Amino acid sequence: MSQLDSSSPLHPCRSPHRAAATDRDPTEELSKYKPLNDFEQQTSVPKVYVVLGLGALYFFLVFFNIAGEFLVNTAGFAIPAYYSLDALFSSGKADDTQWLTVSLER
Repeated sequence: MSQLDSSSPLHPCRSPHRAAATDRDPTEELSKYKPLNDFEQQTSVPKVYVVLGLGALYFFLVFFNIAGEFLVNTAGFAIPAYYSLDALFSSGKADDTQWLTVSLER
């Protein structure tokens, strides 16, 4: 049995950590974000619907190239920039190395 065989316990898709990460309730995960909680209380729209709707809108705009270049470039810059700054202001060193390497590769 090769290590690349999908039935192998070493295959990434068979990892118990990956399975545990997918077992979480999305509503529980989204409850960590105060703006989503506030929006849900004000409008009675579930957080999951808001996130799925925004994701679908983003996909639609990029797919049909309605400000697609701007949206993709902004996401490609803003997300790594946020996590790089977050890593720099944290006390650990491991995340600094990871996120600054990601920033330098771009």
